[in-house]
Amino acid sequence: MNKKYEGCKLRDILNKKGNTEAYMLDCILHVELHGTVIVKYDGNNVTLNTTDKDGIYWHTPVTKSRINLVAELYHFDFKVYQEKNQWYVQLFDKSLQDAGKIPFEEGMTFSAHSRSSLESV
Repeated sequence: MNKKYEGCKLRDILNKKGNTEAYMLDCILHVELHGTVIVKYDGNNVTLNTTDKDGIYWHTPVTKSRINLVAELYHFDFKVYQEKNQWYVQLFDKSLQDAGKIPFEEGMTFSAHSRSSLESV
C-alpha cells in the first residue's frame, strides 16, 4: 500500500475525495462515484462498471483514477488505463509481472487477488 494511505480506511480515503464513497452491502464492497457503483468486490472477484442509472458511460479520468485507487489500496492484481480512446484492464500475476490486457467492458467481472482485508473498509 502506498505509504500515504498506510493505516487509513478505504472509506476515509475516498470520502476525502468528496464525490466517492465506499460501503459494505451484503458482505460486498461497493465503491460509488457520483452515485454510480464503479467497483464491487466480494472477496474473490471484482466487477467494474462506469454506467450510471440513465445508461450513460463515464469513461473519465476521475472514474479511472478511483478504480485504480481501489486497486492500489487493496493490492488487486490489475489496473485500468486508456490507449487510443479505448479503456483496458491490465492484469498482473502474483509477482506483478504483466499477465496481459483485456478491453474494458461494462460489468466485467474477474478474479482479483487481494492481499488486503475487507475489514479495512
